[in-house]
Amino acid sequence: MNRKPTVYTASKTCHSARWRELRDHGDLNIISSWIDLDDEPTTENDWATLWSCCANEATLADCCLVYLLPGECHKGSLVEFGCALASNHPVFLVNLSGIHLDAAHHPLVTQCRSLEQAIKAINRLEPADEPSLRFTWAPSVAAA
Repeated sequence: MNRKPTVYTASKTCHSARWRELRDHGDLNIISSWIDLDDEPTTENDWATLWSCCANEATLADCCLVYLLPGECHKGSLVEFGCALASNHPVFLVNLSGIHLDAAHHPLVTQCRSLEQAIKAINRLEPADEPSLRFTWAPSVAAA
């Protein structure tokens, strides 16, 4: 069976439509469930569940795509970047922000000049033998 490597996308939520399009058109095998959220979590429990899910997905994906643009303030995406590195998974870094990241020099990081370059590099990866198991995030429903 020929399958594309699984990809966790770490970026600002404003890019979620881009990731959905790449996933839905088969360009990348994106497993980031956060890209399908309509709204941010509203409760502490929802935030905790979402963070657990994001960290889990970042550690289980075959690789991580980190996307940083000028003017963006990154926090969560850098944590997810670290989750992938801590799991010994390659990271493809598209850093157009101009911000220097020391972690960019890690041997598992490939610095890409564009998203297109990152997509080509990711699709040359050999996926893991077995897809990883993962759980997905669903907001809690407040009692009426």
